[in-house]
Amino acid sequence: MTVNFVTAVPQKIMHEIIPREVLLSSIQRLNEDFVRLVFCGSSLHSFSSPSFDDHVKLVFDNKDGKTVRRNYTPIFVSADRGKLTIDIALHEGGEAMTWLNYVKVGDIAVIAGPRMSLVIHDHYAQYWFVSDATALPAINRKLLSLP
Repeated sequence: MTVNFVTAVPQKIMHEIIPREVLLSSIQRLNEDFVRLVFCGSSLHSFSSPSFDDHVKLVFDNKDGKTVRRNYTPIFVSADRGKLTIDIALHEGGEAMTWLNYVKVGDIAVIAGPRMSLVIHDHYAQYWFVSDATALPAINRKLLSLP
């Protein structure tokens, strides 16, 4: 395969950051290390996430009422259906892990972003991915998009 490096240059796309109120519609424990959250809402109809490693801010209130922001990768996006899925790597401690212990289907959160997408075109015969557990959702998204 010959790669045209002019067209293989990653494309940077800037997005307007729009806080979107969403409803938590599903919580699924994938395995002992990951949980999948599905959010829905009409605010997602204009949501765009063209890159596998995009990240959004999940904004929620902790038990003390303090606003917390954490970055997560959108795994599946269906803007026309108003649905967004994120996978979260489970670990000890932290505000998001505490939030996961008491959040329930029907709760409201806010999704903001992504700020920027770096679209890497699929012109390569091979990819190498190196990560810790928190980057596995982004790698999974990329693998699902490859031919």
